[in-house]
Amino acid sequence: MIVPGYRDNPTEPWDPIAPVDPGEAEDFLRRCYVENPRLGPVEPRLAIVRAQIAATGAYVHTTEELTHGAKMAWRNAGRCIGRLYWKSLLVLDRRRARTADEIFSLLVYHLKAAGEGQLRPVISIFAAAQPGQPHARVWNEQLIRYAGYRDEDGYVWVMGRTDDIINVAGHRLSTGGMEEILASHPDVAECAVLGIKDAIKGEVPCGFLVLKAGVTRKPVDIEKEIVALVRDKLGPVAAFKLAITVGRLPKTRSGKILRGTIKKIADGESWTMPATIEDPKVLDEIGDALKGRV
Repeated sequence: MIVPGYRDNPTEPWDPIAPVDPGEAEDFLRRCYVENPRLGPVEPRLAIVRAQIAATGAYVHTTEELTHGAKMAWRNAGRCIGRLYWKSLLVLDRRRARTADEIFSLLVYHLKAAGEGQLRPVISIFAAAQPGQPHARVWNEQLIRYAGYRDEDGYVWVMGRTDDIINVAGHRLSTGGMEEILASHPDVAECAVLGIKDAIKGEVPCGFLVLKAGVTRKPVDIEKEIVALVRDKLGPVAAFKLAITVGRLPKTRSGKILRGTIKKIADGESWTMPATIEDPKVLDEIGDALKGRV
């Protein structure tokens, strides 16, 4: 299957001067209006769009068209397991925002909408860039790629990448979702979940736990509770049977957990010392913790 935008099938460079293809615009609008009958007949709208394209080379989506287009794009993303929830996508039309202060406040609202209580998919759409005119650009990639939530004590938990998917016996599972479950345990201060090799299932999840300071309970008891918690929340399909308590997690100097390196150690593969690692000794500690467990 050819999926534009992936490394093996890159999209063509965007030409901001090239006019919109009227045929593509009509195809999208007809799909949009067929799937949303409440919008009424499409022909009057097509007449307006054709005139706009003829005059300016482009046209402006209504909020309803923008919302449906975002959901349709997610629904059609064949490699994204999250597409199953495309109907629940909250689309926020932010094209009227112009100043940095406006955009900042809307980004804060975006995080609150996505992370208060149960995580939900949210997309904020700002005005498209116009050649020769000032435009907004979000430099913080974590705002785009990461999710998080605030706990009852007011702490903000920033999870790993939400698109980290492992394949367990044909089931595509989110490690980010599992990390959220592990982090909900009252004795867990920090955690990471990654997929490790399994001869039967291909991959199985493995959780690494850092306990909160002052916890005096036996790690083995907490690990058993973690396994039971994941099974209760996700069911046996997750095949989560291994939780390992460690003193700390290997991170880069910027705070990113080195999941890829941990996975290679667990799988017995060769690995190189990351140049940006904060403390190289942590990897030896991870190797010791894995002995006899995998």
